[in-house]
Amino acid sequence: IAAIPKALPIYVVSGTEDPVHGKGKGLDRLLGAYRNAGLEDVTEQRYVGGRHEMFNEINREVVVQDLIDWLDGTLDRKR
Repeated sequence: IAAIPKALPIYVVSGTEDPVHGKGKGLDRLLGAYRNAGLEDVTEQRYVGGRHEMFNEINREVVVQDLIDWLDGTLDRKR
């Protein structure tokens, strides 16, 4: 984490039912570590009921559109 540039935009996507992060506990630790390391632009998006592969869930169109919107907003801020 120390090697990540502080101003690098980071977008974390997860489903609330993803078994990998223990119902959000691991995800909260990751996000806390990013913020404690001084990363300035960390955005999280959690999808209720989603599991591990959010780009393969039944609401993938929403997930992809949210990512596109975040990318567009990030690019607009960086210009």
